Amino acid sequence: MTSAEMLETMAESALASHQRISVVGRQQRSGPVLHDFVWRSGNEAPAIEPMPDDLLVTAGAGVTLSFLNQALASFRQWVPYEAPDGIDDTLGAVLGMGLDCPWRAGWGPLADRVVAMKVWTPAFGLLDLGAKVVKNVAGFNLHRLFLGSRAKFGIILEATLKVSPLPPERSQWLWTESLAKVPQLLERLAQPGKQWAQILGWGTPENYQVLAEWHGYAAMVNYLRETLGTVNVISDHGLPRTSHDSPAVTGAVPRSRLVTWAQQAGPQLLLEWQTGWFWLPVASAETSRWIAAVRKLDGIAIATRGVEYSMMPGEPTARTIIARLKSHFDPLAVLGGGDD
Repeated sequence: MTSAEMLETMAESALASHQRISVVGRQQRSGPVLHDFVWRSGNEAPAIEPMPDDLLVTAGAGVTLSFLNQALASFRQWVPYEAPDGIDDTLGAVLGMGLDCPWRAGWGPLADRVVAMKVWTPAFGLLDLGAKVVKNVAGFNLHRLFLGSRAKFGIILEATLKVSPLPPERSQWLWTESLAKVPQLLERLAQPGKQWAQILGWGTPENYQVLAEWHGYAAMVNYLRETLGTVNVISDHGLPRTSHDSPAVTGAVPRSRLVTWAQQAGPQLLLEWQTGWFWLPVASAETSRWIAAVRKLDGIAIATRGVEYSMMPGEPTARTIIARLKSHFDPLAVLGGGDD
């Protein structure tokens, strides 16, 4: 029985018992489970179809990001993604939750890598969206509707992503500065005229850490070492970690507000200074308050766990649009994603 057929059967049972279907990843990124019927993206076999000549890969929603990159490593390719809390979640959970990571500065947003998806919807069954080609300008990018939707309209079963060649050289520098001096440091780092893989900051205003990571060829790395020095070069390539058990708020803040946001959010904030992307561990009860604080800075924010959209009451237009989309793709409300 295919995944789509399994979901059809589950949907029938859920409707008969007046229940709804929850969708969770391998690490329950999209938990807690609110309903009796649960679809886990990690249930299927980890199917991967590399297309190295086209710089593409097709993978089932149950494939974890680390497993996907292990399969791509033999082709010297990868999908740049790693969550700061170290949770190695499934592709379906990461795309369904709309998550990203600090490498979006140097490698682009994860959502922009998705060129095709298979999605099951209660109203239309299995949908093949997009095309397995890099250049596709025909029609609408309908698959983007399901990215970050928390399975409110449909369940992602498969995705085709653009991949990148593994960088020949990776090097990191770490500085300790006052927060007030970070803008001057950023001016120094901007001189190469090319985006860094990430420039990540965290800490107190008096003792602020700035981690700069460069991906590229040896000649450029050597030039940067001559220019910047080997200031506390870090041996591994890992990110600063937050707790596996800690929920977080993530999103982006305009660059003009970054210093203000760093001061306001405190030392637990991980902030990518080129793009304004951030990751902030918070208590579950404080999620809505911090999302509201980001919006006051003209930023965007979502929770990294939970099915709620955490939309504020002052957004009636967005709520109306989501309600209309829900009525088209899931008219009987069999999917529980996005409860609010």
